Amino acid sequence: MTRPLVLFLTVGILWSSASAREKKRPPTEPGSTACRVYFIGLEQDEETVSLRMVGLDNAQADYYKGYGGRYPNICVLNPDSSGKRVAINGLNDSFDDHASSVTAGRPLYLIQWEQHRVVVPDGNGGHYAWSANGALYRWDYEKKDFVAVCPIHNVNRWIFYSAAVSLLEEGLREVAERERLLDLDK
Repeated sequence: MTRPLVLFLTVGILWSSASAREKKRPPTEPGSTACRVYFIGLEQDEETVSLRMVGLDNAQADYYKGYGGRYPNICVLNPDSSGKRVAINGLNDSFDDHASSVTAGRPLYLIQWEQHRVVVPDGNGGHYAWSANGALYRWDYEKKDFVAVCPIHNVNRWIFYSAAVSLLEEGLREVAERERLLDLDK
């Protein structure tokens, strides 16, 4: 009984690591002609002490560096050239100038999220996990403001996987789907 289980697990691990290597490509650098769409991240929750933090958190940045190449035409727009997260009170003209200079009028999306620790009931009294939810917005260049597009949710069911990363994956998938509907690849 143990031998078939070990064989099954070995095959599963080899298959998953091979498929992960196959899908891992570096993302396109902002400003490249391959960038058809841009996105920025914004977190506001108890982790940020309710500050609005623009930029990807560490787990999301690591994910994007490794797997952002799944969406080679969707590029991250950092709040400034350092790539670090910054706290903001609201959007201002310098953000508009920065966004316009990098995106050159291409679509810009905002993936806004929050994550919270929740108790998941089980046979042992429960365990903690993270739940994330947010919304997807699209920048309106005329209004100089983001317009709500749709809610996005953490679709992750693993307790060892970041809910914020899962939410980023869902947001990127939604952006890719919406932009194909707009037929930007022509």
